[in-house]
Amino acid sequence: MAYLFKREEDEREFSYPARAVLAAVARGLSEPEAAGEAGIDVAEVRQWKRDPAFRAALRRAKREGPHEPKCIDLRNYLGGESPPALPPPGTPQAQVEEEGWRVVQ
Repeated sequence: MAYLFKREEDEREFSYPARAVLAAVARGLSEPEAAGEAGIDVAEVRQWKRDPAFRAALRRAKREGPHEPKCIDLRNYLGGESPPALPPPGTPQAQVEEEGWRVVQ
């Protein structure tokens, strides 16, 4: 049997299996999949859901969902062409401005 809290007298910090379930749910797994990944039975997750703190943390994990990095392809804004390369450091200011770059001090 896995415990919901680290110590039964400390109801503010979830145990490792409970945190593993919450992390798996936040990554988009279902509750049964998250329980399997944490190595516990689904019945334990159902039992933990009786606790208001765990239920709120589970709702928050489902709501926030997986955090995927956002990457913007600038070529979409340039009509499919790659942006021009930056001039290397130490390039004279006149040459930089000649290539179309604006020098900001």
